[in-house]
Amino acid sequence: MDSLQHTYNNLKDVDIASQLIEACPGVLSNLANLLVKHKLHDFYEIRLNHKHFDITRGEKVVTFAGNKNMTVSVVCKDGECPRELLASEGIVPIPGGKIIPSDFIIKNGRAIAYEFAYTHTNEIPSLSPEFLQEWSDYLRNEGLDSFLGLCIREDGVPFDALEVSDSENRINRLLFKYDRSEGGSALTTSWRVDEQNGLGVHMKCRYCEYMNEHEKKCKANNEPVES
Repeated sequence: MDSLQHTYNNLKDVDIASQLIEACPGVLSNLANLLVKHKLHDFYEIRLNHKHFDITRGEKVVTFAGNKNMTVSVVCKDGECPRELLASEGIVPIPGGKIIPSDFIIKNGRAIAYEFAYTHTNEIPSLSPEFLQEWSDYLRNEGLDSFLGLCIREDGVPFDALEVSDSENRINRLLFKYDRSEGGSALTTSWRVDEQNGLGVHMKCRYCEYMNEHEKKCKANNEPVES
């Protein structure tokens, strides 16, 4: 098992990770202020580190921009992207881009990339050792070691975008426009931080829609879901 495979597959499922964060009020605000303190809030968002499926050796999850209403994350193998799958989503990667780290676990004073993005933009600012140590020390003290990390801030992505995961086909779609009335369970997985007059912060959220196997079976059989 390679290091990326080990890192990714050891992430928690989204519902478990979300429950752990909800049990610790105040953590998000403190991390948001830490981003502002180090002037990183314009470049990074707070990320709930989680997974929807596993990967194998030589694989990595890479996000590609689609039309103006979505992005798509797929599994690439040994540097090769699933072009047919991307084409079925209406995506043809523009040549000349590069794959860069986009989502990070912060642990023991280090930033560990676990998801990536295909982009033509320049590299974002690096994370100082002081910032990384402060972040990881704080989470360790709160009993949340590695659960809250960072992802590259994409201002072109609406803060209330909805990530819909297809675990069977190992593809995630981030929808900019969607109908909340269609149902499903939405959990907050990203927080975008904005400074307000230098005094504080407010956070905007990105949501993730998931449905566990118990819910799927009950809904398929028109049975009530036990709480």
